[in-house]
Amino acid sequence: MTTDDVVSANQGRLFGIAYRMLGEVGEAEDAVQEAFLRWTRADQAEIAFVPAHGATKSEPSTITLQQNAVATLRTVAPHQPPQQTTVRADKLVATLAQGRHLRTITGTGHAEITSLGKNGATNTTHSDVLHLTFAPPAHTSAPAQLVSAVEDGHVVLRQTPAHPTQGPAQPITAWASHADYTAADQTVRLRGQPRLQQAGTLQMSADTIDYQRSSGDALATGSVKATYRQPSGSASSAASQALPQLGGKGATHVVAARAKFSATKGDAWFYGASGRAARLWQDGNSVSAPVIQLRRNPQELRAYGPGKDTVNTAFAAVVGAKAPSGMVRVTSDALTYSGKSHLGDFHGNVQAVDAFGTMRAAVITMRITPARDNRPAQLEQMIATGGVVLTQPGRRAVGTKLVYTANNERYVLTGRPHALPYIVDRVHGKTTGAALIFNNRNDSVEVNGGEGSAVTETSIPH
Repeated sequence: MTTDDVVSANQGRLFGIAYRMLGEVGEAEDAVQEAFLRWTRADQAEIAFVPAHGATKSEPSTITLQQNAVATLRTVAPHQPPQQTTVRADKLVATLAQGRHLRTITGTGHAEITSLGKNGATNTTHSDVLHLTFAPPAHTSAPAQLVSAVEDGHVVLRQTPAHPTQGPAQPITAWASHADYTAADQTVRLRGQPRLQQAGTLQMSADTIDYQRSSGDALATGSVKATYRQPSGSASSAASQALPQLGGKGATHVVAARAKFSATKGDAWFYGASGRAARLWQDGNSVSAPVIQLRRNPQELRAYGPGKDTVNTAFAAVVGAKAPSGMVRVTSDALTYSGKSHLGDFHGNVQAVDAFGTMRAAVITMRITPARDNRPAQLEQMIATGGVVLTQPGRRAVGTKLVYTANNERYVLTGRPHALPYIVDRVHGKTTGAALIFNNRNDSVEVNGGEGSAVTETSIPH
């Protein structure tokens, strides 16, 4: 049989198949012409035929394209509009149901799938081997309905958004040994040492990563490790994308049992497991809690949990001139830290420990000036309210509000008209006044107002 005979015998049938797959006459004609060109050049196309049901003619059961094979399809996922999908590989084998409907496509060697989503994002995956499964179309002229895709070996996924909602485009790249794509929910599950990177701002690894193609959201499970780096570029674009920092200068690292990422808001949630909290750190500062949430707008960190004293925070910060270096450690039920104002709001059963003593209160707010140049971070201000108890070596003070300011290195403790603050020490016993002023520079305590007005000195070892 000559080449013309093969073309004449099969052109109409192949055009019908191509038209049902692509839905447009011009594209179907181009696809048939390309298939025959490949076949005539190097015997690159192989078509297997089986007898038709109840007829003497044959119907194609498989189509094989070899040597840099390309298949262009109009595919549709459940509840999604049709999209253009291009499949490439060294070899492609397509199986057909009843010679008409696309059932599967298997690609081996340098396999690639490229599709354009409804939001304009370009989705591309590369692998050694791929296998696509299709459902029967609703009617003969409907596009092929993709059900699932399985990819193995050196999987690389890339998604480039066309119309980002905030700032410049943030392309996503992921790597894994195996990927399963489910069209029903547009989710790609990456396994086999998966890693995900968003531009230059986020790098993340886990045991399993579920990536939602339509929204860009991701769910990571098992041994989650994430690193955030502040984006480069102009000050305005960097400010719009900057993630909350914890008073440090370097990258922010997080480890957790699982994590959830929102692409549209840029937020992330990190969850601990039973008996093991999620942990975030930047330079010498750290937070551990059952849940750690990072928000992009506003630039904010939240840490919380279901129980009491579940949030542990540590700041490497100077408290006064007499402490050249030190740590401020806080336990609380919840924490909200603003990366813009550098304010940390601690709520519920708060206990703060620094070089000068221990403070307990219902709420404590701290402002910590980040480290700059050769200057270390500094506790600039601290306000405690609700059942305040300040304990220092040899003395204990009780009140309803305490304010510390770094410029004069003083703690000022006040109370209410019918519940004045008081201090108990080994030398003077109990002393009450309208305000108690603790001076870190000379370890003295001023008692202002009331019969107990005085200045006492109690040495505090450092």
